[in-house]
Amino acid sequence: MATPKAIAIDLWETEAAELASRLRRRKVSRADAIRAEIVLLAAEGVSNLAIAE
Repeated sequence: MATPKAIAIDLWETEAAELASRLRRRKVSRADAIRAEIVLLAAEGVSNLAIAE
C-alpha cells in the first residue's frame, strides 16, 4: 500500500531558528521538542514514514 505524500512545509529562517532553539532548550516540554523536530524534518522534505520511525 502506498503511503500518502507529505504536505510541503515552508518555514521562514526565523521560524526554523526558533524551532531549532526549542530543541536545544532544557526547560521545554518533551512534547514541544518532539513537535518542533517533526516540523523541522518535514520542512527538510523527510517523508512521513521516516519521521515516524
